[in-house]
Amino acid sequence: MFKETLSLLKARNKALTNAENQVQETIKALKEVETKIINRDVLIGDLKCECDKQKDLISKIKSLVNSNKYHNEKVFMNKIKELISDFDSQN
Repeated sequence: MFKETLSLLKARNKALTNAENQVQETIKALKEVETKIINRDVLIGDLKCECDKQKDLISKIKSLVNSNKYHNEKVFMNKIKELISDFDSQN
């Protein structure tokens, strides 16, 4: 009877150890997923910022196009080049 009880306790202990190991592996996997999500969120934030900068540049160019009443393309092109240069220097 004592040997049977001891055997059952050992089996239960082994099962608990296996379950604990599985929990630890799950926690580790969840932390890896959390890290990936954080990195993705940072990347999305960077992309949104970049998109906003490009929208601003396009808006400035659109404003120039709409204000070009005298068809002075040379001045217009120089201003676009200046805006693009400013945008490139910010990045």
